[in-house]
Amino acid sequence: MLVNKKKKCNKISGYLMLGIMTSIIFVIYPLQADQGWKKLVDEAGAAYEKGEPAKALDLLKGAVELTLEGTEARAAVLNNLAIVIEANGDLDGAESLYTRVIGLWVQLLGTDHPNVTRTLGNLADLNHRRGQFDDALEAYQLAIATIDTNNSLEVKEVKRAIHVSYAKLLRELGRNNEADQILKKVFKRTQ
Repeated sequence: MLVNKKKKCNKISGYLMLGIMTSIIFVIYPLQADQGWKKLVDEAGAAYEKGEPAKALDLLKGAVELTLEGTEARAAVLNNLAIVIEANGDLDGAESLYTRVIGLWVQLLGTDHPNVTRTLGNLADLNHRRGQFDDALEAYQLAIATIDTNNSLEVKEVKRAIHVSYAKLLRELGRNNEADQILKKVFKRTQ
């Protein structure tokens, strides 16, 4: 079943995005040779929280330059950059970057890692906000498929957030029974 979902990921990678996070996720990876990017990411987070997304954007662009291509650090910074690009109103740019980051996470960590799920959730949330409901449904379903069998503590909140966002969209589409079932399932599992 996950093989079919991987094929869907290729389809999604052309046109989808994830917005679970209302603030920037700062994941610091010790494998990066040059750690100067961490300071820029921290400063970008502070600027973003102060409502200065343009400043956060500039700082994150600088942080990208200080990370190595193909590393978890680069993927984390690019994911944060996509969130800020979205906050600055460039939805197409954010969508493209989320898609790129999903590919990086899959390459680096595998399809069932929480970072893949988070970024798929960001993509789904973006499509939901844009009114692209079919794309949002597909991205939420793929995000759920990537994490549904993982019951570690690390993924508890990620799983809950994805399911709640998915249920919210289902309600908007008048699919209340499905939404209720999803919420019962996730809150039973994560308690």
